[in-house]
This record gives sequence, structure tokens and C-alpha cells, in this order.
Amino acid sequence: VQHVMKLSQLFSFYTKKHSHIQRRTHITKTTTRSPDEIKKFSKFRREWWNPEGEFKILQSMNLTRVLYIRKKLCQIYKKDYHEKKPFQNLTFLDVGCGAGYLSESLARLGGKVTALDTSERAIEVAMSHSSLDPNLNGSLNYRVTDVEELVSQNEQTFDVVCSMEVLEHVANPSTFVSNLSMLLKPSGVLFLSTINKTNRAYWTTIFLAERVLGWVPEGTHDWDKYVRIEELEEWMKRSGVRVEEFKGLSYNLFSGSWNEVDDLGVNYIGLGIKEETL
Repeated sequence: VQHVMKLSQLFSFYTKKHSHIQRRTHITKTTTRSPDEIKKFSKFRREWWNPEGEFKILQSMNLTRVLYIRKKLCQIYKKDYHEKKPFQNLTFLDVGCGAGYLSESLARLGGKVTALDTSERAIEVAMSHSSLDPNLNGSLNYRVTDVEELVSQNEQTFDVVCSMEVLEHVANPSTFVSNLSMLLKPSGVLFLSTINKTNRAYWTTIFLAERVLGWVPEGTHDWDKYVRIEELEEWMKRSGVRVEEFKGLSYNLFSGSWNEVDDLGVNYIGLGIKEETL
């Protein structure tokens, strides 16, 4: 009996001492991290900022996304579009920031940016590149973590949350959108860009861009993970985010640039505003 009691006491002591491990295990079960995707993108660290490298098209897309975000936020927050730093006094969260294309752009426009990625190598590249511009000091904070960890810490909510070309790479995308919403202030703005799950998207982004033309590394995309407009709209609504609009992003083969279009058949960006709670 005494032996059983001692075992029970030891188990109780161990449980209390390591209760943080149990909590961490619970978080891991609901994570939206995808280890395969993290590994896939981590190996491209030397290509991220190469203007003629494998991410040249993604760098070009960032210019169009920034123009769209700037236009919409200036409308919503009644700011002067032509101002040098129209995003002053706005806090941003960039989730799945990669090497920091969008993060740096938002910070240069005056935003106070927190940028997350689950790839330590991507964050190393992002920090190294941003250190080349002293004007970014104090306005850009990179972190190796995920949205679940940020939600659990309950430290801060943001005026604007962005997640560009990430939805099609995470596990449990509906949970991912819900977590993004939790990190928004009431009436905060959510921007999400991804790829529509259409036959045209498969032939354009996988068969043509990866296998034929080699614009992006083969295996970058998985058609099964592409997100239909109706799916994303439903996830946003369930997360308390009012859908404002969806716009297409189209690549011009001849100019090498992206344009905002009404065609949502392949790449698209969504805008939503978090509902105020009573």
C-alpha cells in the first residue's frame, strides 16, 4: 500500500512540475503548422531576395499587393494615399512573412509591424535583409512562432492582419483564419491572398509555372490545398469577419508584372473587417 502511495505522490509531483508540457502538447494538437511546408521553404534561403531567382514572380506580386493594401487602408482609415507614410499609428501583423517582402513594405509606409514565420531560416534571411536599411529600425519586429502561440499569449491585437500566399500551405486553414481573427482589434482589417481551387489554377500555377516554365520550384504548390472563394468566405464569416470584397491578381507574361483584376479564377486577395462585439 505504501509503495502504491509513493508512486501516486511521485506521479502527482511530476504532473504539477511538468504541467507546462501538457499545455504545450495540447497546443501542438491544434496547430496549423505544416512541417513539410516549413521544410520545403526553408531550403530556399539563398533565393528569397535574389531579383532574378526562383522567387522573382513572388517579389513582383508583392508590389501589386502593397498597392491594393495601401489603397484600401487609406479608404478605410481616411488617410492620404499620396502621403509618404500613410500607415503611421497603425499596427500590423504579417503572418507567414517569409523573407519579409510585405513586412518591409508596410514598415516603410509607416506601419508598426510584427512579422511571424515558423521557418527559422526564413526569419534569419528577413532580419539580415532588413538590417541593411536603418530606416526600418524600431518599426519591424520578426519572430519565429505561429499564430496559435501568439493567441495563447494574449499579449496584443492589431489594427491590420495580413497573411499572403499562406493559406494554401497550412494545416487546418479554417482554424488558421479563426486564429487570425482573434489577433484583430474590433473593426480591424484582414487581408488574405491565396489560390482558387479551379482547373485553370492547376494548369496555370502547377503544370505551366512549375513543370513547364520553371518559374517557381517544382512542388511549391499542392492543388488539393487550394482554397475556393466560398470556403474562405465561410471561414471568415464564422470567425466574426465581415467580407468586404475579393479581387483577382493576374500575372502579365509579357511585362512580368501583376495587376488587380475582377477575374478570381486563379490568384485572389480577400478583404474583411472584424465585427465589433457588444
